[in-house]
Amino acid sequence: DRASVRSNVRFILTNSQLDSIPPRAFTGIRASTLELENVRVNNSPTFDADGDSFVGLEASLEKIVFSRNSSVPRAWSFSKRMEKLRQVVLFEIDRLSLSTSFNELPKSVVQVDVIGSTIQDVDDHWLSSLPNLEAIVIRNSNVSSFMRTMLPNPATKLEALLLENCSLTQLPVGFSDSLPSLKYVSLVDNLITTLDAGSFWPLRGADVIVRITGNPLHCDCRMRAVLQRGRTSLHGQCRSPEWLRDRDLRTLRPEDLQCSSSVVVT
Repeated sequence: DRASVRSNVRFILTNSQLDSIPPRAFTGIRASTLELENVRVNNSPTFDADGDSFVGLEASLEKIVFSRNSSVPRAWSFSKRMEKLRQVVLFEIDRLSLSTSFNELPKSVVQVDVIGSTIQDVDDHWLSSLPNLEAIVIRNSNVSSFMRTMLPNPATKLEALLLENCSLTQLPVGFSDSLPSLKYVSLVDNLITTLDAGSFWPLRGADVIVRITGNPLHCDCRMRAVLQRGRTSLHGQCRSPEWLRDRDLRTLRPEDLQCSSSVVVT
């Protein structure tokens, strides 16, 4: 019927330089997806805290995209009345601030994507108040550290966590705590050199796929405990030492993982 057709409308505003987004600019569109592509807003960095610019989208908008260096709101309170919003995408944004204001997004949000962006800063509690998150994707962006406090605790619905090509060097101990629904973790193409058992131990009793290909993993005695991973499926290869180069992690035995006497295993 006509109502169902209109609910699938994708509205794209592109290549624009605006002083502000006028009040009720999108009234009557009933878009399910709104994308601002290369749209610069000069005088309204907060996109109006009352959300007047987005009046008319409250009952239809499911996905909002800011792409190709569009202005991104410093505060997300403008979205509080978007009761159907499920996904936020930030694509190729320069100097992006991942602040605690993201917690002002409506509780209906289940996925946040940050793709190909230059990150200016990330708050320790970035998404901690969004209890219904199911997937977080950060790809080709410079998030060099990721903290468990950035997520809800517990994050009972989180199923997928993708941190790909982000220059991560390690995972914090306990990063997988209180993630009972987790099914898939991708850490491909980072700078991780070893795996700490404390990061993966909570996953032992769960059927979780962990992909860690493309990392310079040094496979030594510090990784022995990770082999005791229960039902977790760990996909990746050793980069060093030379005799284990390109060895699949799933084929390693404890006796393959040796250390010099100077290495302290914690």
